[in-house]
Amino acid sequence: MIAGRDHFDCRPLHLAMERALPEHGRVHIHCGVGQGRTGIFIAMHDMLKNAHHVSFHDLIERQLAFNPGRALDFNKDVTHEGRANLRNDRLEFISLFYEYAKQNPKGAPRSWSEWLADPNTPLNNAD
Repeated sequence: MIAGRDHFDCRPLHLAMERALPEHGRVHIHCGVGQGRTGIFIAMHDMLKNAHHVSFHDLIERQLAFNPGRALDFNKDVTHEGRANLRNDRLEFISLFYEYAKQNPKGAPRSWSEWLADPNTPLNNAD
């Protein structure tokens, strides 16, 4: 079991699990309601397997087709400031994670923390 929070990070254990997962292996992902962290972790799993040949937009649309919950609906109008900030944080995280996954299929060769520390990552190149 890998615990996750509503404000996201990528834990080394998560990447270790992805690296060890057989090609057609299955994962079970669920949170309290099944719409927040579940959607994010399933999208992360999909990205680690497919980001090198599927666009960010197509991956998100695919996830929304299966789980139309609020976690990945970045166009949803959110009037509550706290929820809007959480939505924006999710979009920033998952966009950055997509770039990581594109360069590191299955979470390899570089760890998330190594990749983030690199001055050439999109996070460190923001104007």
